[in-house]
This record gives sequence, structure tokens and C-alpha cells, in this order.
Amino acid sequence: MDLPKCPSCGQSVLDDDAQDCPFCGAAMDGSSKKKPSAAPASGKAKPASAAGGQPAGKPGAKAASGGGKPEKDDPFAIERTPATTSEIPCARRPIKGRTQAVVCPMCETKGFIPRAALGRQVKCANPDCMVPIFTATAGDGSTAPAPARVSDESAAPSKTKKPASESATNPLLIYGIIGAVLLALTVGLVMYLNKPGLQKLGPADLPPMAFDDDEPEAVTPKQDVPEEKPATDHAKQVADIAQLMIQAARVTSGNRDKAYCRLLIGDVFSRAGMEEQAAAEFGQMKVVSDQKGRDTQYYRIAPLIRTYWAQLRATDAAGAAATLEEAKTLAAEIPETGLQAIEAGVAVTAALADSGDIPGAAAQIAKLQRDQSVASQMDMVRLGAWLTTSAALRDRRQAVIPATEVFGWQEPLLTAVGVQLAAAERWDTAVKWAAAQTGLTASDTFAAVAAGMVAGKAPENAQADLLTAAASAGAMVQFRTRSVLARNAAFPAWSDVAAGIQNAAASAISEMPNVNTVVDSRTPETEVSRLTAEALADAVIAAVIRKDTAAATTALQHLTSQMLSVVPPTALVRQAANAVETDEDGVEKMVAEQLNISDSGQIKSKFIAYRRGIDRLSRAAEDRRLQLILMLCRIVCHGGADTLKAALAADGSPLNQEVRCDELSGLLTVAGSLADADLSEFAAPSPELAVPLAGRSEELPELKAVGPIVSAWQNYLTSGDAQAVTALESVTVMAGLRTAIAASLFEKSAATAKSALKQMQDIAVLKNELMREYALEAACRILARRGLPADIITTLEGSISTTPTQRISALHGAALGVLDLQASEQK
Repeated sequence: MDLPKCPSCGQSVLDDDAQDCPFCGAAMDGSSKKKPSAAPASGKAKPASAAGGQPAGKPGAKAASGGGKPEKDDPFAIERTPATTSEIPCARRPIKGRTQAVVCPMCETKGFIPRAALGRQVKCANPDCMVPIFTATAGDGSTAPAPARVSDESAAPSKTKKPASESATNPLLIYGIIGAVLLALTVGLVMYLNKPGLQKLGPADLPPMAFDDDEPEAVTPKQDVPEEKPATDHAKQVADIAQLMIQAARVTSGNRDKAYCRLLIGDVFSRAGMEEQAAAEFGQMKVVSDQKGRDTQYYRIAPLIRTYWAQLRATDAAGAAATLEEAKTLAAEIPETGLQAIEAGVAVTAALADSGDIPGAAAQIAKLQRDQSVASQMDMVRLGAWLTTSAALRDRRQAVIPATEVFGWQEPLLTAVGVQLAAAERWDTAVKWAAAQTGLTASDTFAAVAAGMVAGKAPENAQADLLTAAASAGAMVQFRTRSVLARNAAFPAWSDVAAGIQNAAASAISEMPNVNTVVDSRTPETEVSRLTAEALADAVIAAVIRKDTAAATTALQHLTSQMLSVVPPTALVRQAANAVETDEDGVEKMVAEQLNISDSGQIKSKFIAYRRGIDRLSRAAEDRRLQLILMLCRIVCHGGADTLKAALAADGSPLNQEVRCDELSGLLTVAGSLADADLSEFAAPSPELAVPLAGRSEELPELKAVGPIVSAWQNYLTSGDAQAVTALESVTVMAGLRTAIAASLFEKSAATAKSALKQMQDIAVLKNELMREYALEAACRILARRGLPADIITTLEGSISTTPTQRISALHGAALGVLDLQASEQK
């Protein structure tokens, strides 16, 4: 749309009906204006309302009494135009003519003004600003020179000088002189601004010159020098990320736990060596906790113990002792439940054990242990153990223990303490802690410490001490410990492991007991057979790593027979349970015949006893099968997929029937994917081998959750469809396992994701807050290690919707990834 222009100054006027130009006061129709009234002696023009009743902002009319002399100080009434009497408003967004960004010093709102307005009074773009008027400056504090032309994109021009004499001077002559000067300046300025820069000028047109080639120079062949990328300032990246975390932590709406947010910020500062900033964040954590009437000071224990390990590595014994004392003081406030309580409890327990107080450490962790028979409680305990061990191993740049392995530990918190000590390379304390455990817990802990020694390249004397201590826990515990140490190709005792595999003779597979045995039975004792089977599972792994196929096959066969030696195969037990449920009369007749009784009362009593015995067998068989499949998952995760497939394909394999009777076999598909092996055929049960669970039998919660877990994992990794992961939220059981699986899934996919945007958008499909938080943190740490922290920040700024806690979790992962990069470059 064409706007009317003033015929005098050439300025565009927004008002179509304007009679006078709001910039110079000239008539818009081109007619001559009346002469302005005489100025007072002071040289400043009075407002028109004071002189003659004219509206403010317009040129004054001719005075009633004679005086036709024009004002000498301001012949164009510049001082009374709107351009010089009002502040320039800031635009909220850059628009044509307003591209210079300025920031309000009061509310820090960004606005945009003409470049020529720098140095002028401007009005903040925020209508709620308490002090909206401020002087506009550029980022470096500079101001722009006034332009040669007045417009809506520039500041008002300077006042004209007074004439040298106030004698009767012809105003038309003054107007003409000033107009000529302005015209000349305008033409000159336009020519100057349109002059091309040096970089746009063509080559100089020089005449050809002849040179005497008396001394021809040797031509050095041009070498391709690789362009060096500028070094990344990782410390600045971490500091910038921490500032973004602080901004997010101040948001109250949707913030699940403001104290937890401050914990993550303080953790970043502490890891980066900025102790003052870390202390300030921990202080703010206390403030926000007090506002809610909570005591979250125990949150600080995990960062404190991390500092404790660093001080010990730096041989700062005094500093480490002071840090431990502070952590011990806070440990009294650790509650008995909660993931943060588990993280703090495991951390301080490991430090207490390292200080020599192993009984005190055991008492500390005992507060957090739960009843093994309550599946929902143990599920969250196992999640806490997996999270704390994963964090410790990521900090050491070691492989995270698969969730299926941690969820198979007998006492996950006690074993997690051993992992913490091994990750901190406190070998002596780790050996003592493992030796303080018993039974299956000792077996799990010795194996976990041995794995830490392999990953951390522990000295030979530490490995020898571990083997000696394991012998006191039993032959099978020592055999398992030796098998784990044998994963290291430099371990000298592989022949002992191979001999142990051959000496572990296969046990006979249990058959379905008769009625009398079932009636008189108690819950089967399976610990001894499981101890042997756990050792054989790690022997299979060692044989696979050493490429001893025969030893691996033999060990897997012995493992199978051990697990089926006490409780009959699951398929047989399920068939018996189904018969009790569907053919009660037939089972009563069988009971009467085998017990040789005819009294109806006795038959009924013995039938009830038989049914209870079958129920006990059913529970034992289902638990045994779960543990067997978790062992097989461990083997697969360490490269044994081909060995397992060969064993399952063997004719008449009892292992094949045991594995494939229902959907629980799908966990092998997930384990195979972690090891980049295709075991998709186990995602669903075999129609020929499937045996349904009896309706009266108690279904394992893992069995209820495995279908959605396998569906989400397999479909997401094969199709890339983010909606596939929503299957993880389709059930309510085993929330801990599903959360660990979600974090593992996105941690794996982040290593090969095409972009941070796609990866984080996929995670955002999840609705569960905890799943989102832990998945974002794990994935963003991997993405940052790949050099994508800026992409993470860009995505969080508008591409996905997150709560403040989720945003901070993602930034925490990004900061840790940058610190990982920094540590690797320093090495």
C-alpha cells in the first residue's frame, strides 16, 4: 500500500486524512503555511497551547499582535515534533526498519529499534515493565550516529544553529540555504553509502609489465594441509548449560521436584570444579525444600561421595575424611524408600565400607532393603540399583550392566555397593565387601567385583586376593569368580575354568513326582542348583569370549540340567496344574488310586493337599524359569547368541521346551538386540511348545510386562516409529523394569541417531514422567559425547514440550556428556 508523503520533507505519513505533516509541520496539500509566531527571548519555542490555543504538536499560528518575525532559534519547529518529544517504542520482533536488538536493563526483555535510535531514550517492549524508559545501547555499549534523513526508522535530527545575527533576515533566504545544504549532504551521503566495498571491487586494470627472469625461483609443490578445527571450550559449554538449567529450575509450573532440579545443577558445577557455584545451588536446594516443608539435604550425599572418591585418587586424605564426615551426618536423614534414597544409601554405604566400617555400612544399606516376596517393592529397589550402578559405570566410561542382569541379582543393593567400590577402584574394600556376603548374594557380588576388575584392569594381586576370598564362600562361588576374570584374555587360569566345566557333571532332569510325594512336599530348595548354574553361565561367557565353542556348548548343557534338576520342567508342572483346575474329578480319582484310599473324606483331604503341593511346585517352576531366562540373557548380552541358538536347535533339547512355552522368551530378543544379534524368533512363544499357565497359578509380573517390553523394543529399533515405545506404558506392573528398559532403549538408539531432534522427539512420545527423565538424561549424555550439545539445547528451546524437571534432566545428561568428552581429550 502506498502511503502519502509530505511534499516538504518527503516522509511517509500513516494517516491518510492528515492535513499537516507530523514530522515537519508542513501542509500536506503543498500550500504555504502561515508564519510561525515569534519566539521568546530565551530561544525555546513555547507550546502552541500556551501561545495561541493551538493543539500541541502543531506549528504555532501567527500571534494576534503584529510581530510577523519568524522564530530564529527553531525555524522548522523541530523541538515540537513528535519525533523529539516521545520515546521510541521497541518492537517485540525484528521488522523492517527495526533490526537493532536491545535489552531492557530492568526486566531483561529483548526489543528491536532502528539502528539510528541507539543512544536515544526508548520504551521497553514489555508493557508490564516497571521502568520502561531507558537509553538504548548496542551489546558493546556503543551508539549510532544520527542519520542524514528523518524517518520512522531513525532518530530525530539535530537542532539547527542560530543565525549569527537576529537582524531582519529574510526567512525565505534561510530556508533556501538550509535546503541546499541538506540536499547536498543527502546526495553526498547516498553516494558514499552506495560505493562498493573493497571486497566487491574487481581487479585493478594495470598495464602488463615485463620482468627479467634472471633468477627463476624453485616452485614448491603445494601440499594439502588438513584444516584444523578450533578447539572446543568444553568448560564454557558446561557453564552455559548450567545457566540454562538454572533458568529452568526457577519455573514452578509442572516442576516435579525443584529440590531435585537444584541437585542436578549443583552436581554439574561440582563435577566441573566450580565448588562455589555448586555450594550456592545446594543452598538453594535447601531453600526450596524448606518452602515445601521437606528435608532433602540427603540428596547431597551422592555428589559428596563422588567428591570423596576424587579426593582419595588425588591422595587428599584429610579432605576425603572431612567429606565423609559431612556425608555421614546427612545419612541419618535418608528415608527408607525412594530412588534418591537408594542412590544416597548405596553411595554412603560404599564409602563407609571403604573407611573400614563394614558392619556400619551393612546396617546402613539394610534400611533400604525390601521383602523379596513383594514384587512391586523389589521392582523399584532393582530399578534404584540399576540407576546407581549405571551412573557409576558411565562416569568411568565403562559399559552399563544390562537391566536384565541387575534384575536377576538376589540382593541388588548389596551387590550394587560392590559395583560402586569396583568402579572407584577400591579393590581391597571391594574384596572385603564381597566376602561379607553369603549364598547367592555373595556369588552375585564376587562376580560383579570381578567384572569391575576386568573393566578397570585391576592389578594381578587384587585379582588373586579376590579368588582367595571367593574360595571361603564356596567352590561354585570361586568357580564363578574365576570364570568372570577369565573374560580378560591375559588371565592365566583359563585352563582351570575349562577343567571346571568338564568336572561339573550334568545332573538328571527332574521328573514329575507321584501323588504321595506331591502331597508330602514342601517348597523346593533351589539355591544350591542355582549357585552352580550361575557359575556355569559365566563359564559359557568366558568360553565364548575365548572362542572355545566346545567348552561353551558343554557348559550350557550342564547349566540346563542343573536348573531342571530340582523342580520338574515348567511344561510338566503347568500340565498338572491345568488338570487340577479343569478335571477335578479325574484328579481326585487318581489321588484315590495312587494312595489306595476309598473314604470320600480322606480322598477330599488328600486332593486338597495334592492341589497345594502342585501350587508350590508351580510357583517354584515359574521362578526357576525366570531365573534361567535371565541367565541366558546375560550370556546373550556378552556375545553368546550363536551358542544359545545352537543349543535350542538341538533335537529333543529340554532347554528349548523350557524357554519357549510362553512370551517370557521375548526377553532374549531384547538381550540379542543389545548385543546386535538377531533373536527375533523368540519374541513370541512356539505354537508347538507353548503351554498355558493354569488359571489358579500366580502369574509372574514379569510375564505380564514382557509383551509390551518386547513390542516396544523390537518395533522401535526396526521401524523407527516413535509410537512403538508407547507400548511400554500399556501396563502398570513392573514399572521399574519398564523404566530401565526405556532408558536402555534410547541410550542404545542415541549412539546411531541421525539427529538429536529426532531422538528427543521420540522420547517425548512417552507420557510417564520418570521414564522421560531417565531416558532423556541417558540419551542426551550419548548425544553430547557425539558432539551434539548445541542440537540438544536447540531442540529443548522449542521443538519438544518438556516439564522443567525433564528439561533439566536432559541438560544434566548433556553436561555430563561434554565433561566425558573433555576427560577423554585430556587423556
